[in-house]
Amino acid sequence: MEPITWLMQQTSAWAEEWLLRGMNQLKLDDLNPLEQLAEQAARLQLGLMSELLAQLEHEARQVVLGGGEEEKMMMSYARLVQYVELAGR
Repeated sequence: MEPITWLMQQTSAWAEEWLLRGMNQLKLDDLNPLEQLAEQAARLQLGLMSELLAQLEHEARQVVLGGGEEEKMMMSYARLVQYVELAGR
């Protein structure tokens, strides 16, 4: 499997799991895969995807720690999911 295809599938699976479980159930441990995916995207020179993943990780971390805005986190989530969806076409 191509590395970019693998990355898109992993990102999609993470986003789906998070959505199905409920975003209000998010924990700090759930953010580790986002960091890893962002690093992998950067290695593959997918700058926008890396940026979207890092932004979502940052927003989600703030929400989990109690100082962030859930609406910003949801917008970051939506942008990432849209990117992955469009990239998969």
